[in-house]
Amino acid sequence: MTLRPFESRGFSLVELLVALAVCAVLSATVAGVVPPARAAFAAAPAALDLQQRGRTGVDVLATAIRSAAAGLLPAVIPLSPFSDANETEFDAWYVVAPVSNASQGVLARDQVGPHGAIELAAGAGCPAVPDVCGFTPGAFAAIADGSGRFDIFTVATTNAAGGEITATQAFPSAYPAGSLVVEVDAHQFRLADQSDGSHALVRETVGGATQPIVDNVAAMGIELWRGVAPIRLSAGDLEDGPFFAGGPEGSYDADLLAVRRVDVWIAVEVPPVMLRAPGAATTRTLHASIALRNVASRNVP
Repeated sequence: MTLRPFESRGFSLVELLVALAVCAVLSATVAGVVPPARAAFAAAPAALDLQQRGRTGVDVLATAIRSAAAGLLPAVIPLSPFSDANETEFDAWYVVAPVSNASQGVLARDQVGPHGAIELAAGAGCPAVPDVCGFTPGAFAAIADGSGRFDIFTVATTNAAGGEITATQAFPSAYPAGSLVVEVDAHQFRLADQSDGSHALVRETVGGATQPIVDNVAAMGIELWRGVAPIRLSAGDLEDGPFFAGGPEGSYDADLLAVRRVDVWIAVEVPPVMLRAPGAATTRTLHASIALRNVASRNVP
């Protein structure tokens, strides 16, 4: 018997239809998986950015408040209520804190007039340095008499031979012997409008410089708590006196000297230029609670 070679033939219509159906099913399966994967991939940078910026903002605010000069002067002076509806939160505030290894001293005798020289006693915390207790012209300092009154000033001149410094401006009234003088940073924290309609957390220094900290901030605020069994202060509590001289607005309520805890929060939002994946979070709020030091030592009315 003679064998005939195998005769090849093409695919039948049924086979082609089955192959097309299998390809369609596979394509649909892949198409269904890709969008969620892409959305998750797009949401990851936005979520990381929110966390990072929120943490940066909270850390800067908490560090400033934690190092504030609580005791002789208030740790935080609110500048405005958060809103008419919620007057227990404040969205702009002023913080005074000693600088690292701060220059400091104590008045040796009563100041002669509001613009008189400030003579600092040797010892009494005065660093043993060639200049006057470490103060140099141009340094920023706070002077406080222990009653609650204080002033922030710029050192104009120093006189090492006489142990004296002078201020660039006159105080409302002279300070008595025993008043504390310490080198400080005084900052105002607030939200500043940006050109794209967003807001940024900024820090304004006592020297007038504006330093951006975190951009795309939706809102921020602080709550102030006074007393051993903490009571939250409202805007009304800070308007009923008694008042002490000091701060950016000239005076502040005595309740601020009794603040023992400050709660701070900041809400950041995804920048408009960043891809916002469907269903992804566009804002994140972070909180911190700061217990203040040296408050219990003061006898606050």
